[in-house]
Amino acid sequence: MNYTESHCDKFAIKARQLKTELENGALLIDVRFINSILKTGSIPKAIFIGVQGNLESWSYYLIENKSVKIFLLKEETSDYQELKQRFEHAGFYNVQGFLEGGIDAWSLEGFETEPYHAINPKDFVNNFNTINPELIIDVRSVREYANQHIVGSQNIPLENLHQFITKLKAENQFYIICAGGYRSIIAASILKQNSIFKTVDVYGGIKNFP
Repeated sequence: MNYTESHCDKFAIKARQLKTELENGALLIDVRFINSILKTGSIPKAIFIGVQGNLESWSYYLIENKSVKIFLLKEETSDYQELKQRFEHAGFYNVQGFLEGGIDAWSLEGFETEPYHAINPKDFVNNFNTINPELIIDVRSVREYANQHIVGSQNIPLENLHQFITKLKAENQFYIICAGGYRSIIAASILKQNSIFKTVDVYGGIKNFP
C-alpha cells in the first residue's frame, strides 16, 4: 500500500459511525456521478453536489453553515484529498472523511437508501399531455428560462430553491428540469432533504429535447 492510500484510509468512516454522525447533525454530501445516484439512490438527507460539475460554487451557494461537519459519499475512484481541497476552496474547512465502501457498505448494514427517479427528454415530451405543467420546476437561471422554457412551468433558480420549499406540497409529484441534468439532481436532493420525496429528474435537460 502506498503512502497516498494509507493517508486517505484514516479518513474512511464505517457506515454505523456515519449514521451516528448524521443523527448528531453532520452533513453528508453525495459527490458521485449522476449515473451512480440514479442507479443506486443515495443516503437519506444527503445533498447531491456531484464531482463532475461546479462543486465549489454550488456548495458555497447552497450550504449556509460553512462550519458544519461534512462527510462525503464518493466514487471509489475519486481522490478524497482532492475533493477536500475543492471544498476548502469554497470555504468549507470541516470535511471530516468519507464513507468506507460507499453506498454498498451502507446497504449491507440494512440502512435505508433514498431512490432517485428520472425520465429522459424524449419520454418526457411524449408523455407531456399527462403532466401538469405547474408541477414542472425549472431550476435554471431567470435568463435561461426567459430564452426557452416549458409553458406553464415554474422557474425557481436552484440558488433560490430553499426560499420556495414551504410553498410546495409534498403529495405532488414534481418534474425537475435544468439545462443538462446536473442542477436538477441537486434540486431533487434538496427537496428530499425537506421531505418532498416524489421527484422525477428530466435527465438530459432541456437542451436535449427532441
